[in-house]
Amino acid sequence: MEIRDCMSRNITAWFFYKNLTKKNEFIKKVIAIIIVAVLFVSLCSCGKPNSTSDSMYQIGLNALSAADDYIAGKISGEEANIKLKEYNRQATAQYEISKAEGFDKDFNISFAISMLSYAVFDSTRIITTGPMSEVKEKRDDLAKALGK
Repeated sequence: MEIRDCMSRNITAWFFYKNLTKKNEFIKKVIAIIIVAVLFVSLCSCGKPNSTSDSMYQIGLNALSAADDYIAGKISGEEANIKLKEYNRQATAQYEISKAEGFDKDFNISFAISMLSYAVFDSTRIITTGPMSEVKEKRDDLAKALGK
């Protein structure tokens, strides 16, 4: 009787182990699918935000690049100010066009470029120079509006 009991216990343990292994494989597959889905969603969120025109997005990227160059010391404050004033003018004109086309996020980018332009201007004034931290803050606001 002892051999039969031992065999039945082993057979029961073996079936339990097999079922447990199958459950673990299923759980592993579910976790893998969840991870893939999360990665897919996170990659889809990169790039141009929804409801943003291509033109405004490109203007925003150009302004962001000018701000980065100014912060890194690659261009002077005067050069950055001239570039950002031009991008601000372009963004304002583009917003008027894209407003009628339903690009809701264009206003956020246009506003962020405007605020960045003013921050750079303040940082380059002769009498009182504004802090570079404000330029960095406005640069980050523009990057956020661009989805960067």
